[in-house]
Amino acid sequence: MGVCGPLQVTLRSPRPENATVETWSLPAYAITFRSFTTMMATGEDLVIIHSRIAKRLHIQEDDTVEFGVDATGDTFSLKVKVRNNIQSDVQIHDFFTLDLA
Repeated sequence: MGVCGPLQVTLRSPRPENATVETWSLPAYAITFRSFTTMMATGEDLVIIHSRIAKRLHIQEDDTVEFGVDATGDTFSLKVKVRNNIQSDVQIHDFFTLDLA
């Protein structure tokens, strides 16, 4: 998957019984390769979810979350970090390290 920029994904709650919503389809910002400027803002975290999204899906720090790519039907389980300091709701940084490219 060689994309960079917005990517429509569906996140599935790891704890649907405690979540406000079970799934949420939204645009993620995907960065194909490791970017120094992105790392300056987010550190080593490869998959980040904004805290307001995490709260509704009952996602906690270091949870493994199922991501579905709406355009291709591919599904990935990725370990996530929850942060307030990102501009997008979901950021996937460095597809190569995550073995998604």
